[in-house]
Amino acid sequence: MTNDLEFCVRTALEFGELSPAMQARIADLVASGSLSQRDRMLLSLLEDAIGDGCIRQLSAPISV
Repeated sequence: MTNDLEFCVRTALEFGELSPAMQARIADLVASGSLSQRDRMLLSLLEDAIGDGCIRQLSAPISV
């Protein structure tokens, strides 16, 4: 799981954006409830980067 979460965080940091698909994947990983200390550190890093404006959370397009 850490590799999957790490991939999501690295991708978000690299592109400065967190896609809806990545947000959903991270939510699924968190919901699984089996986070290691490293996973928690990665989530904290991601939250800090979002809070500092280094990463934008993208929203899904609205269908009309």
